[in-house]
Amino acid sequence: MSSLLGRGWPPQHPKVVRAQGRTLWTEGGEELLDGASGALAATMGYRVPEVAEAVGRQARNLAFAHSLYFTTTEAETYGEELVEALQGASNHPPGRVLLVPGGSEANEMALILAQRIQTRRGEPQRNLFLSRHLSYH
Repeated sequence: MSSLLGRGWPPQHPKVVRAQGRTLWTEGGEELLDGASGALAATMGYRVPEVAEAVGRQARNLAFAHSLYFTTTEAETYGEELVEALQGASNHPPGRVLLVPGGSEANEMALILAQRIQTRRGEPQRNLFLSRHLSYH
């Protein structure tokens, strides 16, 4: 029995030992199509040589710099490329983007930014938010 508490049902999950592209292999040799990780962390697939090289290169230089206090060349470059890509997709292109590590932080920052905008507009009383009950984030 595993010492890990499973997040789904059944509580015991197959142990994955390797991956390639969108395929996972269990320790028993079963081949599985990964239909879950794309929404979370593996949108490029597994063991993509270009991604592995870029991650390795970045980890050797600088593994992490908290965006509350620092910026990096890679973050700046990505931000510029993202703004440029989005300019053609909207009538109101963004001038800047906010990079966060996940959906929970993105939602939290959206709420904070919305509240700051209302305060700067002189309407700090506009501070209520609607949300779905039992939503993912």
